[in-house]
Amino acid sequence: MLRCITISLLLTVLAISSVSPAANSASLAINEFMASNSSSVQDPQGQYDDWIEIHNFGFSPINVGGMYLTDDLSFPTKWQIPNNNPAATAIIRGRYLLIWADDDGGDTGLHANFKLNADGEEIGLFDKDGQTLIDSVIYPRQTTDISYGRYPDAGEDWRLFTTPSPAAQNEGGYLGEVADTKFSHNRGFYDTPFHVTIATETEGAVIYYTLDGSEPYSASGRAPGGMVYNAPVLINKTTYLRAVAVKPGWIPSNVDTHTYIFLDDVIEQPKYPPGFPTGGWGHAGPDYQMDPVVVSAYSGTIKDDMKSIPTLSLVMDMDDWFGSKGIYIHKSQDGTERVVSMEYIDPNNGSQFQINCAISMQGGVTGGGTSLNRWKADKLSMRPRFKTNTDDGIPTGGPTKLNYKPFADSPVESFDTLVLDARLGNTWPYGGGTTDHGTRPWISGRPIYQPDVAQYTRDQFVADIQNALGGFSHHGRHVHLYLNGLYWGLYNLHERPDHRFAASYFGGEADDYDCLKHNSNQIINGSNATFNEMLNIVESGLASDQQYQSIQQYLDVDDFISYVIPHYYVGDWDWGHKNWYATRNAGDPEGLWRFHHWDGEHLMENLYENSTGRDNAGGPTRIHNRLMQNAEYRLLFADHVHRHFFNDGALTPGGAAALYQIRLDDVDRAVVGESARWGDNQIGRFAHIRYMRDPHWLLERDWLLGEYFPRRTTIVLDQFKSRGWYPNVDAPVFRINGSHQHGGPASVNDALSMTAAAGKIWYTLDSSDPRLKNPSTDSSTTTTLVAENAHKRVLVPVAAVSDNWKSTVGFNDAAWMQSVGSPGGIGYERSTGYQQFISLDLEDRMYGKNATCYIRIAFVFTGNTDEFNFMTLKIRYDDAFIAYLNGIEIARRNFNGTPARNSRASASHSDSVAVQFENIDVSAFLDNLGSGANLLAIHGLNASTTSSDLLISAELIAGKGSSPGVEGVSPTAIEYTGPITMNRSASVKARVLSGNTWSALNEAVYAVGPVAENLRITEIMYNPLSAEGVPPSDRGQDARDTEEFIELTNIGPGTINLNLVSFTNGIDFTFPNVELAAGEHIVAVQNRSIFESRYGGNINIAGQYSGKLNNAGER
Repeated sequence: MLRCITISLLLTVLAISSVSPAANSASLAINEFMASNSSSVQDPQGQYDDWIEIHNFGFSPINVGGMYLTDDLSFPTKWQIPNNNPAATAIIRGRYLLIWADDDGGDTGLHANFKLNADGEEIGLFDKDGQTLIDSVIYPRQTTDISYGRYPDAGEDWRLFTTPSPAAQNEGGYLGEVADTKFSHNRGFYDTPFHVTIATETEGAVIYYTLDGSEPYSASGRAPGGMVYNAPVLINKTTYLRAVAVKPGWIPSNVDTHTYIFLDDVIEQPKYPPGFPTGGWGHAGPDYQMDPVVVSAYSGTIKDDMKSIPTLSLVMDMDDWFGSKGIYIHKSQDGTERVVSMEYIDPNNGSQFQINCAISMQGGVTGGGTSLNRWKADKLSMRPRFKTNTDDGIPTGGPTKLNYKPFADSPVESFDTLVLDARLGNTWPYGGGTTDHGTRPWISGRPIYQPDVAQYTRDQFVADIQNALGGFSHHGRHVHLYLNGLYWGLYNLHERPDHRFAASYFGGEADDYDCLKHNSNQIINGSNATFNEMLNIVESGLASDQQYQSIQQYLDVDDFISYVIPHYYVGDWDWGHKNWYATRNAGDPEGLWRFHHWDGEHLMENLYENSTGRDNAGGPTRIHNRLMQNAEYRLLFADHVHRHFFNDGALTPGGAAALYQIRLDDVDRAVVGESARWGDNQIGRFAHIRYMRDPHWLLERDWLLGEYFPRRTTIVLDQFKSRGWYPNVDAPVFRINGSHQHGGPASVNDALSMTAAAGKIWYTLDSSDPRLKNPSTDSSTTTTLVAENAHKRVLVPVAAVSDNWKSTVGFNDAAWMQSVGSPGGIGYERSTGYQQFISLDLEDRMYGKNATCYIRIAFVFTGNTDEFNFMTLKIRYDDAFIAYLNGIEIARRNFNGTPARNSRASASHSDSVAVQFENIDVSAFLDNLGSGANLLAIHGLNASTTSSDLLISAELIAGKGSSPGVEGVSPTAIEYTGPITMNRSASVKARVLSGNTWSALNEAVYAVGPVAENLRITEIMYNPLSAEGVPPSDRGQDARDTEEFIELTNIGPGTINLNLVSFTNGIDFTFPNVELAAGEHIVAVQNRSIFESRYGGNINIAGQYSGKLNNAGER
């Protein structure tokens, strides 16, 4: 039976047209499919993937193995059904075969190499010849979790199935979907009355609506609870209008909700609003009223204050809020879900959305409900969950994800859940009493109550700090919340840092992640096995290097430090034993545990609060305290502290205050609405105070900005020092031309200087740590293979020289100049600085003539290379060199490309650095060291023929043990002896070594020269089409991608140095130390050999990048 079926949806009416070409003997039909599967049917791997059902409606079994399935009728052979397993592909008469369309061929079962497009496309089944069409369907846009299928099976009519039947007979179904309702006025804020019209594009549909929060029509078929819409609805006060369109035999539209807010109503919200219960909740009975005293005090601004931040409106049946099983008032219902409409309205930028979802109460140590004393605060937290059904199976009418970007500082745009956080402690409606707040100058003669210090910013601020320090915590923003049209107060809408959160930021599937909350026994997802293994290691002690290495197999240590520092800074005393999340990607063999801040309430209370003594078994404070037994961790922790507590870091007085100011700006005016709603809530309980923005919130704000932040950094740093967590040796300070400057732009030839109170400063300019981790305490044995004053043969070439000059054989250097004796250096000095290092002066031969010299140093080795485990080239150089051992290159600096007899350095080398030995590890070339005659050859290069100086002086050593040098100092480190001339961008890292004590690391990046001003991207090849005349389809996408390149040009008038210039979006590449002349081009390529084979070898190539450019475009 050969059929071509086209399905088109016009205004959600299902219209079917059928074409029947020549008949075919295969009695097979594409019988049902689902192109948007989010929670309906799982494949054998547990994933919700697209699927296609093939039905054998004939009288004999048919093996479809070898046939073809496609989502492109012009490409019939896109995927062949496997023909090697008849048991899996044979369909007996009247039965069905299910194929997953998920592009996951590696999975067990039948998985096609394509996915279905929910926006509409085509499906075709072709016979084994790859040409004969058996059946096809062209389908329109699909609805999530609703399948399309024939009814009856193999018939000509198609229906929608809200209960899909993969691999089974199709039953019932709907003729179509009723089009969504449309409202003439959008949700939002209004000042004057208006009429709303409601419409649907589906002919014959009836619209029902409600004004009390209840659903207008029940999908279960019981009598509708709403009114039939037959005339425009008058809106003259705050109203939450809900509507649905229904038609017999059709799937009803979803329930649409529009909340219209009249602020004149809101600010006069009464003590007992109509329709809301007059009892049953609250510490002293229900509290609904907007305090007239506060409203009057802010009469000139309060309506603007109510629109200063976005608004969130929650609407559902009143009984679901406050009825006999209402989730707001009955603790027995904590953790249970109800169906709710959630609307987001931002009056400042016009953005909005509405989504139907599930909602439950939020809070409590057990995770499902609120605190044991429910009415410690009358204002409670909630958690919307985006899913198609509640936990007890009630359809929500909504999707499985909220696709919206509410947090500007987060890249995440899709959410499974969010939290509406009322904040329990240190808020105006909190009735839990006092806590240790230290002192406040405006309070005397009574305790300081928690509402006294309300800010509504503290918890999110700690999350902000963790994110600013490089960790991962929940992002959030404040909103005004309405429940069924009543203003409910100021809430923090934020992420929940669970396994879904982790998958959003780190990749992978949410179910792959282990997730714990508060302790190792509260498993949110996955398992606690590896966490408990980690705790066992912690309890055994972490002082030794082996123990420290073991813990790093479980814990992301750098991320962990970014997590604990914020809690010590804010003095969180309600943390460690609870109030944390931890996640780990169990699907990644190298997955590590990360901690995420959660529920910070008691923090930034007492200026002198010291939380460093907390040591809670099973929690992050215990882990941290055991880690502090280890010297490597202590210094790593100190490095993080220095990064954030100094040099305008995030936790300097200015940095912390600026970060906090972001949250203050968010709620500065919004707290007026909170004050009117909840500021009088605790009158008569213990604080006979009506809390308001002025003066209460402002007083605490000013104390934090004027007292807490200016002093807290030093206080916490001293706490760290007193516990031995931070060294007493001060880190060095960087200056440019004598003035303090920690990184940033610098001009060519600026002087970088470093100062320290005591000890020696060691630094690097290549991003490496000047300190050697875990230096060996065993004495090393070393052999000098080439001494600095070794006999040398030297040539300044004036003509071509055989390439054998780098080798021990096939070359005679008898005619070359000789250098004998100390000091042993080769070069010249037209001013002062290098004379003490030079034995052979080359000024007459090089200055104004050639920037290249060749040096040959022959030596004999009679030992056994098996006795060595390292080899080090120690070299002083100005400006560049390439070193060879027996003809094999072992090291180079400041030169790119293929050298020639007259090559110049690609960058200069500062004189103050050039005179210091740079220790270069060349252990990888030990096998090139032979028994008997050997040759160290060096190609020395100057930056120009008119450079004022040149220096090349080298040693080659090998040995057993650790590389030689000052104990604990990296071989690449340089001792600071004076200012460093900046001639290229540099990543500077420095420490002070005083006795045996290292300071914390000071690090900064200096961008030298007008690189940003003069470097431009001038050409991009991001989607290569063909090469060598070969059509792209014959070569494959991977082959085409390797031809990508990016060209950059120096458009400025002078030479610039590209050192450390980086691509970070889309591709990863950091330019080496290379100079680009005015007007000169340079390219970064995806594959060098393929690029050169197509474009030739004369193009200036900086190197190969990792990653791929997006063919669809990117930034």
